[in-house]
Amino acid sequence: CLLGIEDMDSGEISINNQKQHITSISRAMDCGLGYLPADRKNLGILGPMTVKENMTIANLGSYLSAGFLKKEAEIKDAEAQITLLNTKTPTIDHRVENLSGGNQQKVIISRWLLKKPNIYIFAEPTRGIDVGAKAEIYKIIRDVANGGNAVVMISSELPEIIGMSDRIMVMNEGVIEGFLDQHTNPATEEEILSMAVGHEYVL
Repeated sequence: CLLGIEDMDSGEISINNQKQHITSISRAMDCGLGYLPADRKNLGILGPMTVKENMTIANLGSYLSAGFLKKEAEIKDAEAQITLLNTKTPTIDHRVENLSGGNQQKVIISRWLLKKPNIYIFAEPTRGIDVGAKAEIYKIIRDVANGGNAVVMISSELPEIIGMSDRIMVMNEGVIEGFLDQHTNPATEEEILSMAVGHEYVL
């Protein structure tokens, strides 16, 4: 709904106190939204395309001049992102589908870092990646937030939610059950699960 892929049953979207009518992904991008999907393989990476192409595609307009692609600028930005996020790839022209899951995720994050949205939506950002890559992804997310951006992280891993979040929204069958403010009262797994299932839950 936030990205205009599905229609909302009710409610509205407001960004910076301005109501927005989002009907497409391009409109969502214009409103400053960036989205990293939970299904990295099928909805995130463009498998047969290169690392460079996957990084720059959301921001392709900035590399065009009179209809021609400014390849040097595209290469420079891709190489800078590889260095910034410590992405392991033989070259920027390597097919992204041949990278590890963690490095594929870094490529998708680079895509949005180049686009520079104001609101990042990370859905299951560490699904299917190893422990070392998880730690790197967490650092990247914190850096994004510390840079003055809003980060919405959707996760089914409770330690991840508790460890990363300032504020936690718990939902049950699509309905908001409540919010937990980590600064005033750090959340527990039992508290989150109790809200999620609608009754007291004991681990």
